[in-house]
Amino acid sequence: MKRVFVGVKLPEDITRSLETLQAGLPGVRLISPENIHLTLRFVGSINEPQLRDLECILSKLEFDEFFLKLGRVGVFPLRGAPQVIWVGVTPNRSLVRLQALIENKCRSIGLKADSRN
Repeated sequence: MKRVFVGVKLPEDITRSLETLQAGLPGVRLISPENIHLTLRFVGSINEPQLRDLECILSKLEFDEFFLKLGRVGVFPLRGAPQVIWVGVTPNRSLVRLQALIENKCRSIGLKADSRN
């Protein structure tokens, strides 16, 4: 079983901004630029055949280019020492459409709906 999410790579200028943000936070484990991403769908633990099906169906997705505007910053967990720093994005129509398309494709291969907002 593999723990899987669907994400998109961010443009270089946004990645650089996020690198700068995380570098200014003492005691935080830095994430390498190639691992900075926008999660659009958390899938969870799936087996190899499901992963192959997911990769196949998502590799055929077509969508228009869209713009991202960074939003607020937060941490996980809310209590105690932060382990994850996240930056939200302002929703836009294209991004919402892409996320819905990914969700529909995930359901079409039998993956349960993501219960998180």
